[in-house]
Amino acid sequence: MRLFIDVLLSRKRTLVAFLSMVCFSGMIGIQDLVIEPFPNINTHSITTKISCSNISPIDGERLIAKPVEKAFKGIDGVREKRSLLYQGGATIILDFHDDHNIEDSLLTVRERVQRVKAKLPNCAGEPKVRATNYGRTSALNIFLGARGDVYELFKWGRELQKNLEALPSVFEANLIDDRPEVLEILIDPQRLESHEIQISSLVNLIDRSNRLVAAGTVDSGAGRFSVKVPGLFDAHQDLLDLPIRVVGREIIQLRDISSVRYSHKDNSKITKLNGMKAVEIKVLKRYGVSTLSLQRDIEQLLTAFKKKMPVSLELVALNVQSEKILDWKNFLNQQFILLLLGVSVTILVAIDFRSAVAVPMISVIFVLSSVLIISIIGLSVNVVTLFLLAPFFFLLLDATISIVDHSVHLQKTGSVAMDAARRAVKQKTPPVLAVGLLIVLGLFPLIFWPGLIGEFAKTLLIFGLIFLATLVVAIILFFGAIFPQLPGRTNFPSLLVGSFSPKNFIPKIHSVLSDSYEHFLAVICRVPVWVFFAVVAILLWGPWMYSQHGKEIEFLPKPGSGSVTINIYSSGSLSLAEKVHMVSQIEDAIKLIPASSVITTKIGGDNFGETAQDVIGLINVELLPWTERKATDEIVKDIKLKIKKFPGVKAEVWTAPLSLMADKPIQIELLSQDVQALKQKTNLVVNYLSKMAFVNHIEHSLEVPRIHWKLDIDRNLAFKFGVDMAMIGQLLPLITQGLRVGDFRRGGTEEKIDILLRYPEQYRSLNQLLETKIKTRKGLVPINAFAKLEALPLPGSIRRVDGLRSILIKAEVEPNIQPSEVLGEINGFIKTQASGEGVTARFRGEREDEKREDEEDKQFTGEAFCIFIVIAVIILLIQLDSFFSAVIVFLSVFFSSVGIILGALVVDIPLSIIMSGLGAVTVAVVTLNHNLMLLKSFERLRLRFSGKMALVVASRSRIRPVSISLIGIAAPLSILILGESFEFIGNVAEVNSPFFVIALPFASAVVFGLIADFIFSIFVAPAVLMLKVKFDENKEVRRKWFRTAWRRLIARGAIETGITIFGIGVAWALILEMIFVRIFDIVTKQFSNPPSVWFQSLEWAAFWTFIILTVGFSYFRDGHVRVDILRERFSKKTKAFIEIIGFLIFLAPLCLLVIWFSFDYVGRSYQDEEPSAALLGSPTQFIFKAMMPLGFLLLLLAGVSITFRNLGVLMGRSRHVAPDGEGYRMITIDRGR
Repeated sequence: MRLFIDVLLSRKRTLVAFLSMVCFSGMIGIQDLVIEPFPNINTHSITTKISCSNISPIDGERLIAKPVEKAFKGIDGVREKRSLLYQGGATIILDFHDDHNIEDSLLTVRERVQRVKAKLPNCAGEPKVRATNYGRTSALNIFLGARGDVYELFKWGRELQKNLEALPSVFEANLIDDRPEVLEILIDPQRLESHEIQISSLVNLIDRSNRLVAAGTVDSGAGRFSVKVPGLFDAHQDLLDLPIRVVGREIIQLRDISSVRYSHKDNSKITKLNGMKAVEIKVLKRYGVSTLSLQRDIEQLLTAFKKKMPVSLELVALNVQSEKILDWKNFLNQQFILLLLGVSVTILVAIDFRSAVAVPMISVIFVLSSVLIISIIGLSVNVVTLFLLAPFFFLLLDATISIVDHSVHLQKTGSVAMDAARRAVKQKTPPVLAVGLLIVLGLFPLIFWPGLIGEFAKTLLIFGLIFLATLVVAIILFFGAIFPQLPGRTNFPSLLVGSFSPKNFIPKIHSVLSDSYEHFLAVICRVPVWVFFAVVAILLWGPWMYSQHGKEIEFLPKPGSGSVTINIYSSGSLSLAEKVHMVSQIEDAIKLIPASSVITTKIGGDNFGETAQDVIGLINVELLPWTERKATDEIVKDIKLKIKKFPGVKAEVWTAPLSLMADKPIQIELLSQDVQALKQKTNLVVNYLSKMAFVNHIEHSLEVPRIHWKLDIDRNLAFKFGVDMAMIGQLLPLITQGLRVGDFRRGGTEEKIDILLRYPEQYRSLNQLLETKIKTRKGLVPINAFAKLEALPLPGSIRRVDGLRSILIKAEVEPNIQPSEVLGEINGFIKTQASGEGVTARFRGEREDEKREDEEDKQFTGEAFCIFIVIAVIILLIQLDSFFSAVIVFLSVFFSSVGIILGALVVDIPLSIIMSGLGAVTVAVVTLNHNLMLLKSFERLRLRFSGKMALVVASRSRIRPVSISLIGIAAPLSILILGESFEFIGNVAEVNSPFFVIALPFASAVVFGLIADFIFSIFVAPAVLMLKVKFDENKEVRRKWFRTAWRRLIARGAIETGITIFGIGVAWALILEMIFVRIFDIVTKQFSNPPSVWFQSLEWAAFWTFIILTVGFSYFRDGHVRVDILRERFSKKTKAFIEIIGFLIFLAPLCLLVIWFSFDYVGRSYQDEEPSAALLGSPTQFIFKAMMPLGFLLLLLAGVSITFRNLGVLMGRSRHVAPDGEGYRMITIDRGR
C-alpha cells in the first residue's frame, strides 16, 4: 500500500490536473445522470390476454382457459399458472422462477398461443402476449376530462394517445376508457315484422353488399383497360340506400325500416375527473429510460397540447414521480451541505482553516468522480444506490477528520506539510480501505442469491466497488497533492480536547481536561473485567428495554400519503346508472372536504378476479401539499364521517403505504375442484376473520349475490317450428350490445368503424325479447312460444391457479398491530378447519416449490452470513493480527447498535427496518474506522512504550478526531431530532414534512449510534484493551499456575479430572448468569416493568441445570450434606467398606434407573416438541430435561471413581478414604505395606 501511494504521488502537478479534469467531467456528467425511483430489473412473468365479446366467465373457463392452460403445459421454468376469467375475456398469467431466461419462454408462449388459436371461439380476438417488466412500470397517469360533448373527449383523447406514443421514450400509451366509434342501424321491430324480413337474411345481405371486388383488366387487342366494381360502403348513406326486398314493383330500402346514426360502443364503466366525464391514459416507459427525462418530455408535450385543445377540456397528470425525485434531491442536497458545514466548522474551531477547507473539497471530488464513473458505465441511480452512498460518505468524512488531525500532529513534531500529509495518508488509509472492503464483501455472497435479491445485490456490488475505489483514490490524491498546497494555519483557538493542541490554547483548561481524562482512564483500567461485564449487561439490557417500552418495529416510516383511495362496495345487480348515482353522492360529499386537489373516480367495470367482486366504484383523492392541509390521518377520519351519513353504503378508506408490499398483509388462498366446497370453506374463513379483534377490511374474490336471466329454449318445440340456435343467437344481440354485421372506413380514414344492428332503446327489454316474432315454417311466431326466461345466480369472475378453482381472501390489521402477531393464529385455523374435503387452504405463496425455495433462501442466508463473518475476521486479522482486537471491533459495533435502540426509546419513535438499518450500517462504518485506528495506534506505540503507556497515548490521540466526528456529524442531524424548522438554500424544511418523517429514524440512529461509539472508543475500548495488557504482563505467572494445576488434575485420574473441569466451568458460567438475571430482576422491578415470564423461567432453568450438573463434582469433593453420626468413629477400612456397599446397593442402581427411564422421558419431549418457557416458547424443553440423565451419569462416574479409590484403601495401597472432606485427591502408594 505504501509503495503504491509513493508511486501514485510522485507527480504532483499531474495529479492536480487529473483531479481538475475529473471534477470538470463529473460536473458535466451529473447533468445527464439517470435517476430512477426504482431499479430497472426484469421480473419473470408472461401475460396472455384474450378478448371475446360477451362471453361469460363459465364459458370462458371451458372454451378459453382450459385449452390455453393445456397448451402451456410443459413449458420450462413455470412456477405458477393463473387464469382470470371475466365477462368478455380471459387473462392467463405464467409466473416463472427467478433464475429462468424469460426471453426464451416468451417465444415459446407465443408459438403455443398461435397453435391453440384455432381452437378458440369465433368471438376471440387476437391474443396479446407480453412479458411483465418491473422497469417498465406506469410512469404517468394522464386524465382528460370534458364538461361538454363526450365525442370531443374521445377525439382529443385519441389524439393525445398518438402524440404520446410518438415520443421515443414512451413504450406504450394505453387509452383505458376508449369507446370506439360505431355506426348503429336502429331497426324498428314492427316494420321488420310487417315486411316479413328475416334478421338472418338482412345480416347476409349487408355482409354480401359490403365486399371488395377484385379489379381486373380487359385486353381487346386495341387497348388494355382496367375494370373496377365499387363494393365497399364509404358512408352511412350507402347503407340507407341499400335495397333489402322487392314487393311487386316497389323496392324496400334499409331506410324504410331503420335509421342510421354514429355512436360509441356501450360503456360498462365510467371515469370521472373532478366530476367531469374523462378518459385515462397510462403511459409506460421504455426499459432503461430515465423517469425524469420521460416525464420532462411528457410535460413539454402536455403544455403544447393544452394550447390547442378546446377550453371545455381539462388535462391533469397524476403519479408524477419526477416531482418527488426532485424534492428528494433538494432535501438530500440540504442535508449534504449541512453535514459538510457542520464538520468543517467543527474542524475550523478544533484544528485550523486548511483542515476545515479539506472536508468540502474532498467530498466534492468523491461525488463528482463517482458520478463520472457511473455515467461512463451507463448505470442509473435509484433509491437503493443512494442508500449505499450514505455509509461511504460518512466513512469519507471520518477518514478526512482522522487524516487532517494526524497531519497536524506530524507537523507539530517537525515534519513539513507535504511529508506530514503523505505520512498521515499512509497510516490512515489501510483502516479506511479495510472498512470499505467489509461493506463491499458483505454484498458479495448475495450476488449468488437467485432471483430479484441477487439482481439487487449485483447492482449494489457494482456501486459499492465504484464508491470504494473513488473514495480511496480521492483520499490518496487529494491529501498527497492538493491538501499540502492549501493556505496555512490560522490562529483559531481549539475548543476540543486533543492530544496535540495549538499554541494559543489556554494551558489551564487543556491541563485540567487532559488530567481528568487520564485519571478517569486510570480508574476504569483498574477494573477492566467489570467494565467488560457492564458492556455485556448493556448489550442485553438495551434490546430488552425496547421490547418492553419501545414502539412496534416498522418496515418504513409512515410520513402520510399524498393520496387517499375509497373503495365502494354494493351487492345486487345494479345498473351502471345506479352505480353512478351512488358513487357520485359520495364523491360530492368528499369534495366538501378542503384538502383535495384532484379527484378521480372509476365506476363499474371488471376487477378481473383479484379483488372483491362487489366493488362498484373507486375514488382517488389527490391531496393538496402537506403544508396546505391537515394530516392525512385526520383527512381519512373526515372522509369516513362523510360516508357514514349514507346508510347502507359499505366503503373502505385507505392510503397508499410507503412499502415494497402495497397489498394487504393477510392473503389466504383456497384451492379446489369442488366449487361448492370451495364456497363453504371461504365463508368459514371470512366469518372467522370477521370475529378477530385486530383484523378489518376483509375482502374476497367469491361471487356476490346477483342474478342473470337465462333464456331456456324447449328444443323440441323449437324444432317443430323450424327454429335453430343460430336464428335465436342473431336476435339476442339486438336488445343487448348489438349485432356486428361488418365495418367500413368513413371518408378514406384509416380507422375502421363497426356496423351494429340493434333495436331502438325503447325496445331493448326482456319483454320485447319474448314478444319478438320470428319467421318459421308456420308463419311469424313469438319466441315465448317455445322459450321462457329464468332467473339464476350470476357467476362472477373466476380465478384459477394451476388448474384448480381459487378464491383469494385479503384482510388488513390494525395500524398498531404487526401482521406476524395474528398470522400464527390464522395459520392454525386454516390448516385445521379450512383445509380438507377436497379444499387446500394456504397463505399466498405457500406452494410446495416456494416452501422449498424459502428453506433454500434461509440456508443461503445463513451461509452468506457465515461467509461474511469469515471474510470480516480475515480482513481484521490482516489489519490487526490479533483475535482479541477483532473481538473488540465486533463488540464496538454491537455496542453502537444498542445505542441506536436506546436512541429510538429516547426520541420515542419506532425502529425502521430500512431507515434505522441504514443508520446502523452507517454508524457501524464510523465505529469500525474509529476502533481500527485506535488499535493500530496502540500496536504501533506498543513497540516503543510499555503496554499501559501505549494505551494511554493511543487513547488520548483519538479524543479529538472522535469528538469532531460526533459533534460535526451529530449536530446537523440533531436538527431533525429536535424538530426545528429551518430555511436553507432558498428552500424551507418544515417539521413533520414527509422528508423529515422518513429521515428521522436515520438521523436518530446516527446521532445516538455516534454517542455510543464515542463512549466505547474513548472509555470502553481502552478498558477492554487493558485486559490484553494485563494478560500479556502475567504470561509467566499464568504459565506456572497452569502447569501446577495440570499436574494436580493428572494426579486425580481421568474421570475426576474431566468431572472437575466440567463442574468448575458449568458452575462459573451459570453462577454469573444467575447473578446477572437476579440483578436485572431487582433493577427492573424498581425502575421499570417487571421482567416477563420467560426471563424468570430462564433463571429457574439455570438453577436446575447448575444443581444437576455439579452434583457429581460435589460428591467426590465431599461437598454434599452428610447426615451420619457413626461413620466418623469407624476405622478407615470400615469407612471405605461402607462407601463401597452404599454405592453398589443404593447409589449405582438409582443412577442406572434414572438414566434408563429418563431417556424415554427426554425422547417424548423431543418428539412432542414441548415448548420451553425459558427459551421464548421454542420447542427446546428437551434440552433442560436432558440434564437429568447427564447429571446422574456424572454422579455415577464420580461414584465409580470413589469406589476404586476405596478399594485401594481396603487393599492397603492408599491411606485416604474417599470422599475426603479436605478435598485431597493425591494418590499415595505405600509399597512397604
